Amino acid sequence: MKKENRFRVPRVCCAAVLVAALNVLAVSAAEVKIDPKTLDAYVGQYELQEARFVFRRQGDALLCQVAKEGVFHMEAKSDKRFVLRELPDMGFTFKQDAKGKTTSVMFHKAGEDFEIPKTSDQAPQGRMPELNKIPRREPKAGPNLVDLSGKYNSRLDEFWQPDGAPEVLQQNHLGAMPRGVQRLGTVDFDVRGVVQLGSSRTAAEGGDLPKQVNEIRVNQKCRRIHFLHGTQWRVADGTRIGSYVLHYAGGTRAEVPVIYGQHLRDWWTSGTEEYNAKIARVAWKGSNKVADSQKTSLRIFESTHQNPHPEQLVQSVDFVSAMTDSAPFLIAITLE
Repeated sequence: MKKENRFRVPRVCCAAVLVAALNVLAVSAAEVKIDPKTLDAYVGQYELQEARFVFRRQGDALLCQVAKEGVFHMEAKSDKRFVLRELPDMGFTFKQDAKGKTTSVMFHKAGEDFEIPKTSDQAPQGRMPELNKIPRREPKAGPNLVDLSGKYNSRLDEFWQPDGAPEVLQQNHLGAMPRGVQRLGTVDFDVRGVVQLGSSRTAAEGGDLPKQVNEIRVNQKCRRIHFLHGTQWRVADGTRIGSYVLHYAGGTRAEVPVIYGQHLRDWWTSGTEEYNAKIARVAWKGSNKVADSQKTSLRIFESTHQNPHPEQLVQSVDFVSAMTDSAPFLIAITLE
């Protein structure tokens, strides 16, 4: 059966579908000059059934948080209407009353409009990654370097583990990694941010991280796929901690498992654990202040997989956590 686009909302509005559709949206006001007071009027919570959408202002942009699954940069078409830069047929229009008070936001998709009422002018406190600071994709990045713009939920140079962690750990990040198109291991990768998934452990520690990130757009044929990735926390070798689900034109589907000890290991090295993975290579090694204080180092793996259907067009990839203790994260995908 052909997989439906996750932004296809049925006429009988379902909050769960909207949650899956919107995830985390970054709304840039740079394209149209908008009064900061107008942006401030959009800040707050918008709720529909059990779904909650939170808009926060960050400089000249608004961030709309539903889940930490990804970010879509938006173009402002007017002081009220915004569209997704990557998917311009989808967007939002803020509605205000006669006194200028924002009352709701309309979600637009392929001629269908759904109104999400505003329930509070206050955005709840919480760490919001400054995703607008993720570097732009370099013009030299070829189409085989899959564009993860809109899917990152953290920068490389910030602590992206569960909220509420001790302040001493805030320097625990991948800020030492080079940015942009980089040859790591044996492959060129587009290195700009992190797509971090949740696990049973991140959930237990209060982290609000997604179980999966869907529809990473590919729209190409390939023989092999290279993943630049890692994970937090160790589990027993041979444990399946996640998967990459390939969706092909015509509805074919293939699953690429992510096995601890074979395709990757914990990004922190340990003297009690083997340094390398069995069928993957360490593509980058480095450190940060927290790792230095523990007399250890960091590592990121390149895992290469044969495409089981090279004759078919790969439309998209889903990145899925198995929700073990180990929480996988993705940095880049390159096709060959």
